[in-house]
Amino acid sequence: MGLLFLADKPLKLKGRFCFSFEGNKDDMKDERSILNFTAFDYENSKLLEESYEAIKNKNSIRVITDLGEKDKVLQRVINSIRTPARTKEFSFQNLFKLELPSGHFYIAHCLIGFGVPMSTYGFTGGDDKYIYQIIGFAKTKMDIGNTYLRPETFLDEVVGLFVNSDINFENAQKFNHKYYLISYEEEYIMKEFDKKFLDTIAKYDDVILYSRNEEIYISFAVSLNKNQGAIIEDIFSNFKFLTDWK
Repeated sequence: MGLLFLADKPLKLKGRFCFSFEGNKDDMKDERSILNFTAFDYENSKLLEESYEAIKNKNSIRVITDLGEKDKVLQRVINSIRTPARTKEFSFQNLFKLELPSGHFYIAHCLIGFGVPMSTYGFTGGDDKYIYQIIGFAKTKMDIGNTYLRPETFLDEVVGLFVNSDINFENAQKFNHKYYLISYEEEYIMKEFDKKFLDTIAKYDDVILYSRNEEIYISFAVSLNKNQGAIIEDIFSNFKFLTDWK
């Protein structure tokens, strides 16, 4: 089981032009000068900046600029997730580290590039396609096994009428209705995923959560939007098993 970081509408590159949305330079803080909001169109550039601005606890943010640390974290993430087929590039455009009393977590602006499939004659058609995606990841205090959460579908609801196909909680009906959750450690998850954490997730739509061993990842089932960084921040801030990523 792996996490599929795939938004619904990849960008199609038709040239080499890029857009950088910088806002009002007079109002920029020092940290803004080391952030990269460059994108292949104005809309995505603006969304990258707005997603950073939406993070509430700015005092706890450290922008990771050390290339060694950035590459180490990137390789660890790549080894833990499954990227879509024909992925040619997976990189961090911006990487943020947020400190909490219990530990820290990361939020990354990711650029994912897809190669165009080969034709019958061995040639590619069209241009490569790219998407931007925001993901969050952290380390847990204990191994919660392979656990996977995604939005619940109508088919899930129908199947659920006949069999217990996913994990449901007695005190979290909104969560049960919105999300499909399975885990190899079902008993442990039912005991330790408390109401505060479940209610936090249930406030939002389209969340994808995946854990593997002692690592937990958050992404989204939709394209980039400006609130996703803040959503990741809120969910991890209400997760009681956070510890330092080492």
